[in-house]
Amino acid sequence: MAQHSGSNKWVFGFIATHAVVGSLLAACNGTSPATNPVVTAAAGTCEDPIKIDGSSTLDAQSTSKASDTVSGESSSCLGYKTHGADQVYALTLPSGDKTKLQIAVTPTAVSGHSGFDPVVYVTAGCSAQPECLTGADNYGAGSAETVEYVNTTGKDQPMFVVVDGYDFQVSGGDYKLDVTLTSP
Repeated sequence: MAQHSGSNKWVFGFIATHAVVGSLLAACNGTSPATNPVVTAAAGTCEDPIKIDGSSTLDAQSTSKASDTVSGESSSCLGYKTHGADQVYALTLPSGDKTKLQIAVTPTAVSGHSGFDPVVYVTAGCSAQPECLTGADNYGAGSAETVEYVNTTGKDQPMFVVVDGYDFQVSGGDYKLDVTLTSP
């Protein structure tokens, strides 16, 4: 028993320290530890897409800490499933006489290396087999992918933009996302 008493003190000290740190962090947030919200889905998934409002440039985007959550959707756009980590964005393309959406995904160099091979596709939903609006996987690692889509529906059109990695590039990569909306 005497040999374990030191480890019991360490465990108790760790638990006490953890409780104090948690209370201090909660005090800084203005909440109590019991009322902190529990996040059930990571941002950038079908359940919690990253919202885009109008033309935007989103620097410092990454699939590196993401999972492969939407690999089935790519098959309807590309003819094959992608298995890389992905990020999901949501936007609504306004109605109008042929409002055009243009998306460019440009890999960015990290530590001098830009080995990310992005794939991009746009769907009308984010279910198992949504309607594909457009998709692209035309170039290799380090090259930008661009897609265009024209809203000819006569009404606002909600859609999802998925930035994925080619095939089994599960480590993901860093990129810049440019979204441009234009009306003729």
